[in-house]
Amino acid sequence: MYIFFIRRFPDLDHMFPIIYKMTQQGVASRIMILCQNLDYDIRDDFILNYLKKEFGIKAEYSYNIDKSALRCFLSRLLLSARRIQPKIGVWLFKRLHRLLYDQKWADNLLANVNASTLILDFQSELKYSTKNIIKAAKMRMAPVIFITHGVTMRISGLKQVTNMPSVDYKIFPNRLKVDFFKDKNDSNQNIKILGSPRYCDEWEKIYNKLLENIFPCHGLSSENDKLNVLFFERPMINLNKGHSLEKEVEKLDFVNTVFKERLEKKNPFYMVKGSNYPSARLIQWADVVVMSISSIALEVLWQNRPLLFLKYLAPNDACVFEDYKACWVMKSETDLIDALRMVHKNPGYRPYKDEDVSKLFKEVVYAGDPSLDVLNNYSDFILGVSQKGQPNGGEII
Repeated sequence: MYIFFIRRFPDLDHMFPIIYKMTQQGVASRIMILCQNLDYDIRDDFILNYLKKEFGIKAEYSYNIDKSALRCFLSRLLLSARRIQPKIGVWLFKRLHRLLYDQKWADNLLANVNASTLILDFQSELKYSTKNIIKAAKMRMAPVIFITHGVTMRISGLKQVTNMPSVDYKIFPNRLKVDFFKDKNDSNQNIKILGSPRYCDEWEKIYNKLLENIFPCHGLSSENDKLNVLFFERPMINLNKGHSLEKEVEKLDFVNTVFKERLEKKNPFYMVKGSNYPSARLIQWADVVVMSISSIALEVLWQNRPLLFLKYLAPNDACVFEDYKACWVMKSETDLIDALRMVHKNPGYRPYKDEDVSKLFKEVVYAGDPSLDVLNNYSDFILGVSQKGQPNGGEII
């Protein structure tokens, strides 16, 4: 079985296109998704529900795959506690985790699901039993593949990650962050650059059509004479809902606004306008997008929405799409208000060039080769991984 481990929506969002492509190659019955994070509600996830309905792919909490009646009971208890009383649930989980989910548990987990290949997001070995799971995989001689859950847009202030476990393969969308995740024990054979499955053109067309069908967006404003403005949160610079900037924009009489927050860090029951829609679906609704640094900028650009980059909120931060001149740089709040007025009067107006956007996608999404068959490369690589031999395809560092 090919086991995809997820922790939160960004992991699943970037693995979805790979899983989808693998189903087209007739291996849906050999794919399973295991969630390591009890805070993430897998019952109400549209991607998991779609994969189950269309292809019969099962998703379960890794902590529930257990023949021990006691552990199964405690897992359900912890899950309920984290949803009803998150603080108490977290406290209980931290104290019971190492006792319940030890090496023997990890060995049994992979045996119970008949794991042959593991695919995970880059993650610390200290979280979510990752260390034990990878050790169990090595005992089974099951290859472990790390895949980044995003595309690096911030290029300033990055530090090398040093607490990653040793795995068989690390796959990157491009060269931008290889050095930050490359371990001293990594060889040139186990690091691959295959492009971005989430933002490649083939997947964007499939994904956006799916979103239109699944999310009609009846709960969002659709006044024809108003400008739909979408904000994206960036907590590290305090760009949160209720920010003074959002309040100033809301005062404008020609706008509708939605502020998209990162809900994985909030109470499971937290709900605000737009929170139950995927970011890409909100971008479809928007006439213009206001944001700081995030890989979702690639979705904004793919959908040809004006991208207003709030440079002045973090002037020392450098990002990729600004380097490629593929955004509209805001140097002040006045700039933003003026830009919104401009787009309202001239729908779709963007001062940056399509050629610059194409150059960005060529390097960041297609690793320098616009003819790269990204989804096939990922699917072929994973299916080609075996206990003996080196899979083909993709650029080796």
